[in-house]
Amino acid sequence: MDHSSISTTMITAHSGVGDLVDISEYLPVSPKVKGTRKERQWLIDEDDRLMSLFIRQYYDLGCVTCGAGWANWRYQENGHFQVRTLWPTRYNIKNCGPQCRICNGSGSKEIDRLLGEWLDQTWGEGTAEEMRILAHQQTPHFSIDDLQIIRLHFYKALQHHNFETR
Repeated sequence: MDHSSISTTMITAHSGVGDLVDISEYLPVSPKVKGTRKERQWLIDEDDRLMSLFIRQYYDLGCVTCGAGWANWRYQENGHFQVRTLWPTRYNIKNCGPQCRICNGSGSKEIDRLLGEWLDQTWGEGTAEEMRILAHQQTPHFSIDDLQIIRLHFYKALQHHNFETR
């Protein structure tokens, strides 16, 4: 599969994405009060949802760990090689692959090994190790501005590929 059409750059607080001042023209504004903990959590949930939609539709090929196939990408889940609580790799597409619910929730070392092998095959040898190292680097949590940039990034990627956004 050709991955040249998707961004592999991890978005961080210092991503240099550019001057994105007002993204309301692209996306609905958070229904939560601006600048609050609720708004931040809403953005995290929205970013997770958009990333999941992108990964599941882009790799519409079934579970990459057990091989279970589906008639529709909606039955897949977005599996993270390094868990989502590790912020440096949370929104890195090189850390994700489509999985079935059983494999994604298993926490098995064998499942993790198989997902790591798929990442190496997909993104190049050493990708799984790169994600292991990156995941444990000290990185501050994303700010509200960072989360809005991530949201815009995945929304635009979904639109670019004519994927569903809901």
